[in-house]
Amino acid sequence: MNPVKMFMIPAENFVTVDHRVNVQKAVEIMRDHEVGSVFISKEGDIMGNVSDTEVVWRLVATGTDPSQITVEDVMSTPIPMIDENQTLQDANDLMAKEQIRHLGISKNGKIVGMVSVRDVLVAMTSGPSSVLPPSWAYYQKGVKAYENGDYKTAMKQFGTLAEQGMARAQYHLGSMYQQGHGVAQNEIQALMWAFLAAMKGVDAAVSIQKALIKEMPVEQIIKAERLAWDWQPQEK
Repeated sequence: MNPVKMFMIPAENFVTVDHRVNVQKAVEIMRDHEVGSVFISKEGDIMGNVSDTEVVWRLVATGTDPSQITVEDVMSTPIPMIDENQTLQDANDLMAKEQIRHLGISKNGKIVGMVSVRDVLVAMTSGPSSVLPPSWAYYQKGVKAYENGDYKTAMKQFGTLAEQGMARAQYHLGSMYQQGHGVAQNEIQALMWAFLAAMKGVDAAVSIQKALIKEMPVEQIIKAERLAWDWQPQEK
């Protein structure tokens, strides 16, 4: 089975707040980004996370004023993690054992991404078993090229597979357009591909969507949506 790193939300897409921020502000940030949790950082390092559920249990239920307490005081730490090279099944088993819905992905002991229960379920039910072996091999080649900084090769692999309709490739392509990796930065194209991947259940693509929509003019968002709805897979 493939390593969990192939299906994670990269750390650069995390919604983070400084450890000194009060809980009230953190909740407002969750609302604005339409997420259920935020990661807590200190001097650039991820320390833990806080979810909306934890805010209710730890503060609201006890009558504590969320504007008078910092996120560091209520965060969950350490974040449960699994090495990036362990499998999807390993991640699924650990989340079931710990009864958690999100799992940090680590590399050399440092968090580099995250997967959700939904990410794992989608990947396990729509992975190699439902993709033609040659296509899955091309996808793996694209992932490896991207990790090695060979964005030209990654763009070629992901671009072909995205046009054929592979959701994970569409997510990666959207991310590359968003970051300007291997291609000129293009927020409309980034949002279009993110829309397509998100519609197929790729949670990581939803993070891209939310980040782009927050910054883009309305007319560009509408254009990206139209491109996504008009898009048709190309047979190769």
